[in-house]
This record gives sequence, structure tokens and C-alpha cells, in this order.
Amino acid sequence: FILSKERMLNADNSIGHFIYKYSSAEDILRLTMASYEPSKQHSSIRFLKNNTSNIIGIYSPLGRCGKTSFSLALALQYGMRSSCSFLSMDEASTLRYLFAWDSIHCSLDELLYYFLQSGNAVESKLLSVVKHMWGIDIMPPFTKLSMFNELSITDWCEFITQLANIGKYQYIIIDIGSSSPVEPLLNLCDKVYVP
Repeated sequence: FILSKERMLNADNSIGHFIYKYSSAEDILRLTMASYEPSKQHSSIRFLKNNTSNIIGIYSPLGRCGKTSFSLALALQYGMRSSCSFLSMDEASTLRYLFAWDSIHCSLDELLYYFLQSGNAVESKLLSVVKHMWGIDIMPPFTKLSMFNELSITDWCEFITQLANIGKYQYIIIDIGSSSPVEPLLNLCDKVYVP
């Protein structure tokens, strides 16, 4: 990794990864983790295995009913007493604008890309994607809707199951969008709320 005084460099990646040296420590760590590639010879980043996560789904067939606000408030309540992750599967989520995340931050797209490449990479790449705020880990929503449409129902179910089996979170709150595979996801959930 090379710390640079300039934000953008037209350099060959064979030299190394360039990081703007006046970035925040959080951004430097996030970019470093995003570039991490576990080899088969070394162990990858692993979390201590707790019990499997409790998956809580929030779904409403009605649009604009406050589902995301309810989901986020519920995640904050669970996050006050245990480890919690919030995942928005809305295809047009406004969370990116609410939290003023820019293009530097990774999103759910990247995590799903790693999942499709190798299911084992999700655990290692999780830290580079989540954004820790208010005591919960929030996965920034989709930026590219093409990734949303590339996953099959089986892929979605395997991704959520693998995320739960990592053991990092006691609760995973899923804000299920109307274009998501609703019925299979609801079957994975331990609890379902319909606001």
C-alpha cells in the first residue's frame, strides 16, 4: 500500500494500492480491507462463532408506509443490547443520501459480488462494507441495480444464510424491498414484522 498526497493517480496496480494519505483512519482501514485477498495458504479473517443470528424481516406490500424507518428504529433498539446488523434490500433506498455516504464507501453490491465469486470471501470482506453507526452495523444499500437483478432466489437465500452463520451478529434486521424474492426471504426469518 502506498500513501499518496494526490487523490487520483494514473499508476499501474502492479506497483501496489494507492491510498490518499489525508483520508480518515476509517476510510484508510475500509480501503485496506476492501483490497484484502485471502490466499488459500493462509487463514482468512474469521469472527468468533457465536450462535447463529436471529433474522428479523420487515416487509410491507404497500409503498411509502414507513417500513425503512421502522426497520432502522428496530435495529437501533436491538443494537442497544446486542450486536445487530441492518440490511436494506430496497432497490431504491434513500439511506445513502440520509447518511451522506459518497462513492468511497463500499455497498451491498460489492459484498454480493464477493459472494458470487467465492462464498468464503463474505466473512473477510464484511468489515470493508459495513458502516458502524449508532451501535449497529449498516450495510450501505445498492448503488447498481444490475447487481440486484443478477442474483437468483437461491443466491439470495444462501447469502442471507451465510451472513447469519458468520456469527458476528446476534440480530440481522432485513428491510425487504418489493422487488426482492419476498416469500423465500420471509421463510428464512425467525420473526417478521409488517408495519
